[in-house]
Amino acid sequence: MAVVLALGAGGARAAGGAVLGVGGSSLGVGAWLGFAAGERVGLRVAAHGFDYDYDGTEAGIPYSLTLDLRSAGAFLDWHPWGGGFRVTLGVLGNGNEITAKADSLTSYVIGGTTYTAADVGTLTAKVDFRRAAPYLGIGWGGAIGTSGLGFYADLGVMYQGSPRARLSVTGSGVSAADLAREQAEFQASVDDYEYQPVLGLGLSFSF
Repeated sequence: MAVVLALGAGGARAAGGAVLGVGGSSLGVGAWLGFAAGERVGLRVAAHGFDYDYDGTEAGIPYSLTLDLRSAGAFLDWHPWGGGFRVTLGVLGNGNEITAKADSLTSYVIGGTTYTAADVGTLTAKVDFRRAAPYLGIGWGGAIGTSGLGFYADLGVMYQGSPRARLSVTGSGVSAADLAREQAEFQASVDDYEYQPVLGLGLSFSF
């Protein structure tokens, strides 16, 4: 789920005006294209993406993780006073996911049982989210209230639902019950990520 705040400059634009924005946010590097549909209503489409690698430990097992940020959406901006301030509603196609590969160890504790590296093979995990993510925002900018080159800032939250974690091993020595218990523990560690806060900055240009 996402709430957005934007800062821009200029006066109201007539229907048919267009604004291009480029910047970065906690959704990734992104761009949006906005059109004025009236003196107080604007429409925007946007896309974001970024990859981030990091190390972490889940359920006592060290992993190399990659956060893949991928989203695109459509938004309705309402400018209640006809200027830059806006309230935004929208929906994002959410392709965000986390992939993880367990570090090489001589033994692993999976589901409370100790297994050798040969038993496990390669242990991997994947966390993904609901594909349709509602978005709610406030802001200053967009297709209304922007003239020439402007600045915008975004602040928000995207509701992406309860994440789903899945674990798998390439070895044949791990029992299905232990793997299921380990997956449940991994799942519990990511259950709080239903909401993704959004903070972004960028430039816009009307044409």
